[in-house]
Amino acid sequence: MDPTTTILRKWRKQGVFYRYKDCDRKNQSAKNLQQVTLKEALANFSTWVCDWDLELSDTEIAIVSNSAWRYAIVQRL
Repeated sequence: MDPTTTILRKWRKQGVFYRYKDCDRKNQSAKNLQQVTLKEALANFSTWVCDWDLELSDTEIAIVSNSAWRYAIVQRL
């Protein structure tokens, strides 16, 4: 199975994504969390801190970190 398919399956299983408004993953208070779509999380990759990497391996995180890969995925979502 190719890495993109594996990543997308993990994200579908996760289902919900959260943005940390203050960019601090340790601050998990309800006021700091905003539920966002995967498309929103990826479209704001450079400016938001989100939990899109929750279940991903280091190799998969490296793939998602590629802006061309993210752009192609956002276009599909």
